[in-house]
Amino acid sequence: MRRFVQLTACLWLLGSAAGAAPSARKLSPNVILITIDTVRADHVGCYGAEQVQTPTTDALAHDGILFEHAISQVPLTWPSHAVILTQPLARQFRSVAQAFKQHGYTTGAVVSAFVLDRSWGLARGFDFYDDAFSPEQFQKRDLGLVDRKATESVTHAINWLKQPTHRPFFFWLHLYDPHSPYDPPEPYHTQYRDHLYDGEIAYADHELGRLITWLKNNHLYERTMIMLLSDHGESLGDHGEKEHGFFVYNSTVHIPLIVKPPAGSRFRPGRIARPVETVAVAPTLLASAGIKDAVEKQFNSRGLLGTAENEDAAYSETFYPLNSFGWSPLHALETSRYHYIDAPQPELYDLTADPDEKNNLVTSQGATASVLKEKLESLLQRNPYKPPEGGNANLSAVALEKLRALGYVAYHSRFHRRPWLRVCPILRPSWRNLIPSSLPKMHSTPMILRKASSFSPEFVSRIPRYTLCRSCWEKQR
Repeated sequence: MRRFVQLTACLWLLGSAAGAAPSARKLSPNVILITIDTVRADHVGCYGAEQVQTPTTDALAHDGILFEHAISQVPLTWPSHAVILTQPLARQFRSVAQAFKQHGYTTGAVVSAFVLDRSWGLARGFDFYDDAFSPEQFQKRDLGLVDRKATESVTHAINWLKQPTHRPFFFWLHLYDPHSPYDPPEPYHTQYRDHLYDGEIAYADHELGRLITWLKNNHLYERTMIMLLSDHGESLGDHGEKEHGFFVYNSTVHIPLIVKPPAGSRFRPGRIARPVETVAVAPTLLASAGIKDAVEKQFNSRGLLGTAENEDAAYSETFYPLNSFGWSPLHALETSRYHYIDAPQPELYDLTADPDEKNNLVTSQGATASVLKEKLESLLQRNPYKPPEGGNANLSAVALEKLRALGYVAYHSRFHRRPWLRVCPILRPSWRNLIPSSLPKMHSTPMILRKASSFSPEFVSRIPRYTLCRSCWEKQR
């Protein structure tokens, strides 16, 4: 990835799409982008998982190209989708949907979570953008929980695709079900009662199967390019993290990514082992339709199926610790074998010998760590962090505060390089207790915060999302 997503960028993603007269494109393939939220690669059947059934995804992999080492650039929903759809490099840019529209495509999208609401700019270029969420409707809820089930979203997607059109289409479907809290409908709740996260994945896969079946029954499957991926994974307790956002280990950045080419493509089904980045998604979508557009320059990538500028390594980052708590951001570089993480205490893992990333080799393999650190620093120097100017999101102060709590709006750029491995195990036992909706469980939270503040004094002052527990803690100081 040559340019990095800025997690503070959401306020300047706003605005209307630049109009352009569409050109007629005969025999162009249809293009469908499917993003299933919060799916780690090792919880998908075609990636080796045995504890969960994903027949739809597995069938797509059989018909297409599976990328064994796909890396998300950031383990958060909105920023990751911004990389996929827009890759904001500067204050003036276009989305991949705008490029498709300008080249004669009709464009549509169905998203399943408020964090992808049109207010944040991802609707640019879409003729139809079905979000159906408003902050006023859910003022008392954690915005990360405002979503809808895959059944509803897939039905909306099929209804849009049924509309007659004489133009090819670009369609984006987003499913949110594997995101916490994990509560799949029956029969998945019972079938996966001991692994509800896997139940959500199985349910989303089943509903996705309805879309694939509809495409086949309407003779659209063969002439449609379909790309399926996740925006990020889920820690599930690995490295002391329950969900995602704080760290950039493979549990949250290694994602499933599958490309099913349209009929007549020169590409054949198979597997690609080299590391690839989600920043290459948009150029791949455009290339599948034979579209040459200036928007490709924003991504500085030749696509997943071409030769990338830096094909031997994939970049990832998270600014969530900075934006939410004033802690150090994390940057990482991953090769086919090694994963280097630039943290307050640097980390290096041999993914071949240690796929779970438990044995830090930064001391014993200092030479390898130094080489990757130099590459990472060179990458960052060529693309320095530049906080964007804000814009008018047309949202209430309450909604903005809730989005800030999710790590999408920054307070300031100062940060403290804290000892992560000492702080996070303290927070993990009752992390969910910090959420206001968990008020009945807050009796233990003051003790947790007191321990955390001993390592990170700025921690308590930077948790507006947890106003209730902070108030409770202050009363007992």
